Amino acid sequence: MRKEVGGMIICSKKRKVIFIAILLVILFTTMTVVLGKYVHTSSPLEAKYTISSYNTPTIKDEVAKDEQNRFYKDDLTVSVSDCGYPVYVRVALIVTWQKDGNVYGQQPVEGTGKDYLITYNTDDWFLGADGYYYCKNPVPSGGTTPALMKKDEQAIKQIGDAPDEGYTMHVEVAAETIQAVGSTDSNTKAVMDAWGMDPET
Repeated sequence: MRKEVGGMIICSKKRKVIFIAILLVILFTTMTVVLGKYVHTSSPLEAKYTISSYNTPTIKDEVAKDEQNRFYKDDLTVSVSDCGYPVYVRVALIVTWQKDGNVYGQQPVEGTGKDYLITYNTDDWFLGADGYYYCKNPVPSGGTTPALMKKDEQAIKQIGDAPDEGYTMHVEVAAETIQAVGSTDSNTKAVMDAWGMDPET
């Protein structure tokens, strides 16, 4: 019902109530949308994965001293755990001078006329530009690599004297593995994604 007073149309109380209700609904909806952009809530997610039982590689080698009482290491192999798939293997060799657990400030230098030499099995391994030794072929699950240094044929061998009295040469071997099958979400071979290169190419 409308009344005209002094040229103005006055709406009834019922229409005013409906109009205010519509305005409140629009205001509430707008606030909900705006707040929804900044406030996110969700129910907690349950972890659906299990920890792998994969074990770290096992390193076997022989360490001895030659007739000049100088260090050498040979017969170096890496055994991988039984994980159900073949893996690639790479090895880093960390060479230091040590005395009573203390590491000398300067590392031994490889090369003729230096501190030590490395000769290794180039049929089955290669030295990458990153300093790692890579086994050329995948190692079967639970298997062992060919020797990086074959016994009595190749070795890491000290050829120079220690820099100070009481120091001896030490070679730590760090081995890493990555699956030789499968690829990432971007269809990149797993080894390429992890190591940036494929030992078989």
